[in-house]
Amino acid sequence: MTTDQGSAVVVELFETHFHRVYRFVRRSSDPATAEEVAHEVFVKLLARREALAGRPVSASYLIKIADNMLKRRFRRGERTREVLARLARRRSEATEVERRGPAADSVLHAFDRLSPEEQEAVRLIVCEGLSYRDAATAMGVRVTTVNNWKHRGLERMRREVREEGPGRRAGEGRGRGRGRE
Repeated sequence: MTTDQGSAVVVELFETHFHRVYRFVRRSSDPATAEEVAHEVFVKLLARREALAGRPVSASYLIKIADNMLKRRFRRGERTREVLARLARRRSEATEVERRGPAADSVLHAFDRLSPEEQEAVRLIVCEGLSYRDAATAMGVRVTTVNNWKHRGLERMRREVREEGPGRRAGEGRGRGRGRE
């Protein structure tokens, strides 16, 4: 099957089954989401049009694709809500951390200077204990990207805490003279 033939098959499937797929998705979501998911079903088919060669594609097959997309969206939303709830708990505990002394203040200060991506990677993996795979899924990036952000973030924090020392802020150097005065 050529690319043009595969595209024609997908267009025909779209014209025949779009409304049925839309109605299925609409039963469990708002109109905008239903339309988006129904379109995504056919975009997915279009991307795999070469695999459709000689295969009959029924409405139930298209509805199953839509169902899987809805489930993925729901799980992604659940993970996002969980991460946001943990973040809210974490911020409410910030006052407790402030009472721990200058070393904690130094670590928090270093954490605040990380990029948003590095902060989220460190928070999810180190503070929340998520696996690299779960953190990558929650952030919508690859596992290696999350690993890099976490590694860079922790290294920057170590370096800044070492430079600051307990009770110091960045830029208050330790004095690098030869002897004591």
